[in-house]
Amino acid sequence: MYNRYRNLISRHPFLLAWFSFDGRVNRMQYFLRSLALGAVWILAVAIAWYGTNALFNLKMDILGYILTAAFLLAALLIVIADNSLMARRLHDMGYRAAPIMCLVYGITFVSPAIDRLLGASGWVTNAVSIFNLAVTCYLFLGKGEDKR
Repeated sequence: MYNRYRNLISRHPFLLAWFSFDGRVNRMQYFLRSLALGAVWILAVAIAWYGTNALFNLKMDILGYILTAAFLLAALLIVIADNSLMARRLHDMGYRAAPIMCLVYGITFVSPAIDRLLGASGWVTNAVSIFNLAVTCYLFLGKGEDKR
């Protein structure tokens, strides 16, 4: 499966730039591509939110479901592009991406369950949000290695 994915994107420069987990990106490339992905995400959410509300209010349920499915596909593509960008930035900083990304996403996905076990006060989820913000700031501000 992974080799098929790698073969597909290696033949297309656009796909290689946005969906490859190999290589490196410097701080400026990471910043600009993160801004672009953020803008695409905001646009996708706006279209999905207003579009589905309008379609369901007009009793065009099937079109609302189609728009929802299109949004879910766009969200998946944005997440893959964002993860590949994070992996390449971590490579540029001299780290192996897989363990760090597993740690970040593992903590993020497990935190609501831990919060619930500890009384659902919300402090665990807030702490994880601050942790994710710190990781993002580190990726933006951290110095990359020399490519020697």
